[in-house]
Amino acid sequence: MYADNRIFYIKFYTKANVKNYRKRQNLLKEGLSKEESREFIQRNLQDTQYSASFMLNYIRNHLAFADCSAAGKQRVVAVNGAVTAFLRKRWGLSKVRADGDLHHAVDATVIACTTPSMVKRVTEFCKQEETNHVRNEYFPEPWPRFRDELMQRLSACPQENLMQINPVYYQNVDIASIRPVFVSRMPRHKATGKVHEDTIRSYVSKGITAVRTSITDLKLDEKGEIEGYFNKESDLLLYNALKRRLEEFGGNAKKAFAEPFYKPRADGTPGAQVRKVKIVDKTSNVICVRDGGGVSKSNNMVRIDVYYVPGEGYYWVPIYVADTVKSTLPNKAVLRNKGMDDWKEMNEKDFQFSLYNNDLVFIERDSPISFSLTNKKSTLPSKFSTEKTFAYYQKGDISNAAIKVETPDGAYVFKSLTLNTVRKIEKYQVDVLGNYTLVKKEKRQNFPAQRR
Repeated sequence: MYADNRIFYIKFYTKANVKNYRKRQNLLKEGLSKEESREFIQRNLQDTQYSASFMLNYIRNHLAFADCSAAGKQRVVAVNGAVTAFLRKRWGLSKVRADGDLHHAVDATVIACTTPSMVKRVTEFCKQEETNHVRNEYFPEPWPRFRDELMQRLSACPQENLMQINPVYYQNVDIASIRPVFVSRMPRHKATGKVHEDTIRSYVSKGITAVRTSITDLKLDEKGEIEGYFNKESDLLLYNALKRRLEEFGGNAKKAFAEPFYKPRADGTPGAQVRKVKIVDKTSNVICVRDGGGVSKSNNMVRIDVYYVPGEGYYWVPIYVADTVKSTLPNKAVLRNKGMDDWKEMNEKDFQFSLYNNDLVFIERDSPISFSLTNKKSTLPSKFSTEKTFAYYQKGDISNAAIKVETPDGAYVFKSLTLNTVRKIEKYQVDVLGNYTLVKKEKRQNFPAQRR
């Protein structure tokens, strides 16, 4: 890798970071003390520290900088998290993870300002606080109106007010070329995972299956019958007994069957204990399992293939893990309120592109797209609407023939975008620095032969 005298800032994460956090949260939920949970994951934390140390030395040894006597000998620096947290607080920079991923840009900026001289100033300031017992004393910003400038650069319109905030610097900068901060995400092109769900179902008819369901999940419908009960005529004695028990507890199945329930015999004596009964369910996408003795829902949608039919609009075909081992890919597009047998068959000449999780798209629609907050704890406005925007594709949902997309910063989500309501949808490729380019034409790709 080569770099000029600009500074690159890397926030280092490993899978262990995320696993440790989730593991500790689970342990705390299970009743372990904080001390016990810390001991339990100490070895994993040491692994993370080793990985971070390795990456620091690797970058130091392999990143080549241009010659510059003013830059000093130490070009790659690991900044202590406590120092950056101190500076962030003193400079009035809040860190609200629920507001999306732009807080990483704030961290990067603080790290950029945490030079050796700044670390020295922090150390001296803390010593002075301890000696003089002075609290909440003003700590100087890196330059005048630093926070105002940073907040403006993180906004949707970063060019505004920059000359008023920092005229000395921006008088020599092409302000019109400044773009909003763009979060780069890595698309997930893996075609692995479970082929189908673990639950085995019975095939009833097209789009209908029966699945064994716990009696504690039973419900009464508006007519007072057990909702979705499969073939009650085959054992009316059992059905009526279950129904009576539910009625006795006002339809609350958990209370009704808190105690063991036994199948009644014709002579009134109790028979075998009943834990589950068959309930019918609408199931759009199933595959045969157990040599045709049952069916199961296809699991793990790998990608969607987008088509455009002139005069009609956009359609998408779901591709599952099960399809990756077939010689030919499916070509039937999802239709709303239609079973798989009634889906629309696509012509290959109308294929546009494939979308995997975290692929970037540009969407334009005649009616506004109303995004809602991804995280309810966010301090941002609850909704915002736009007729055109960049967004990251997340997943497809065949139940309503819609896709889920997120804003690039992850702060907002639109869970049910129906493609036939879209005027235009384009796919873009994003590099690690957030530069994106239009993907003009794609050829529909099959999966490697070794998977078949």
